[in-house]
Amino acid sequence: MPWLIVLPTWFTDEKQGLTPATWLLFLATVCLVLTGIAAIVFAKSQLDADRKQRKVENLAKILDEFNGKRMRFFRSRFAEGRMNAGKLVRKDDVEFPEYGLDVLDFCEYVAFLTRKDHLDPVQVCNVLGNWIGAYHQDLAAHIEQKVLRQKTAYEDLLWLVGHLREIDNQRGGSFFTSYGDSDLERLYAYDRKLLDLDRGVAL
Repeated sequence: MPWLIVLPTWFTDEKQGLTPATWLLFLATVCLVLTGIAAIVFAKSQLDADRKQRKVENLAKILDEFNGKRMRFFRSRFAEGRMNAGKLVRKDDVEFPEYGLDVLDFCEYVAFLTRKDHLDPVQVCNVLGNWIGAYHQDLAAHIEQKVLRQKTAYEDLLWLVGHLREIDNQRGGSFFTSYGDSDLERLYAYDRKLLDLDRGVAL
């Protein structure tokens, strides 16, 4: 800290130099400055810890909503429309089964919260990456058509998908670039079972 070298000159008497009294004043000032710095560092660390804790709590709320009755219904009905006899149904590039918009709107909501720093992208990738990647890829044509009509459509979702790809690449994965029909079928088969579970059908 260069200022510690210069600081003693502020307390120097031209005739007497540094007297014991001025040394004490100097040391007291240094202690006060260091204490202030330590307090600032501690406060910042507390704020960072609180912010991280809030992100975890926000993610827990999102998961509760994603696994709640309303979203389970949307997910299962959409998966039901995309599957037939365990295989993906060919679909029009723009039109897609009922409740697809509800699924996309949820992904856009998660992306909005992440972009506003209310959720951690890595945690979102770990917990919801499979579904966000699947929905984005399966409904990519619809998203593109919507963006052509409205440039700001799904801008948060597109931002989030870009970040999830970066996270995936850093881990040496290829999740977002090799999500094939078989991957979609496994995920939709899982979501399709939610409908039977909520109806009380034994699996």
